[in-house]
Amino acid sequence: MSRFSEQGSGYSYKKCPSSKSEPSRVDRPCISKNYVGHILDRYKAVSSCVLHDSSISPKETFPLFAHESGFHLNVTSGSGCRGLGQLSRIAAHEMDQIDQSDLKKKGKPYSKSSLLEHSECAEFQKTLSAPIPDHSKKLGECEVIAIPDNPDSNLLYSLRLYRMLKDVKAHSLISAIKDRWPDLEWKETELSILQVRLAQVMYNGGYPSIGSNFQTFLATLKSSALGSDQKGETLWSGFKNYLYSHYPDKDPDRRKEVRDYVDRIEKTNAQIKESTGFECFAEPR
Repeated sequence: MSRFSEQGSGYSYKKCPSSKSEPSRVDRPCISKNYVGHILDRYKAVSSCVLHDSSISPKETFPLFAHESGFHLNVTSGSGCRGLGQLSRIAAHEMDQIDQSDLKKKGKPYSKSSLLEHSECAEFQKTLSAPIPDHSKKLGECEVIAIPDNPDSNLLYSLRLYRMLKDVKAHSLISAIKDRWPDLEWKETELSILQVRLAQVMYNGGYPSIGSNFQTFLATLKSSALGSDQKGETLWSGFKNYLYSHYPDKDPDRRKEVRDYVDRIEKTNAQIKESTGFECFAEPR
């Protein structure tokens, strides 16, 4: 993988950033067909493993990675998020804890031990069987996730995280909507769309901040504010405006980023292609 990183990924090649305050991002040139083909092949393969028995479509998660990293595997943000899925150490830690607790029960379909039992994950046996990091120790910056040399590892963490956010966290918020207005009729399609949007914005903004703000937002609404049609759209539009004022980060740019995040990743595939530079193929070197 280093040949792609060194020759045209568009980001400086670093095994490990020396400081979280020094992001490794540089101006991105056109990326090669070889690089794009390889990364998309890995994305499809990992998606087939993690999402094999899920209602989540790879088309649902593709915009996340297109926005987060532009599919450049060795980009590191100023806050220390790394790789294709811009995974934070906190998120990796949470998935490791889930894996640890699920070693015997195997009740969570996105845990490593559960995925190991499925044929779709056969090529990832070594990665999924690797020892779970001990977070009681102070780990080095590169010990949680193998970046940039192993895109599979980052994608496995990131897609499992998204599945957990949608199936568990966003699902609980949808349940809170039904509990808040038990007498209202909801179309399952609009609740499904809202669940996807909540999961996507949680991926970027974090569940604690998004979840608590959404619960508080629901408590401020009266049913009359929802109207009779498109209640899900009304809820989503109102929540984005609410989030802009109440998201805990004091940086206004960060607030705006979180609020507008899902709008950006809901672009059409053509727009995503254009924004990530995938239409600008350089000839393989």
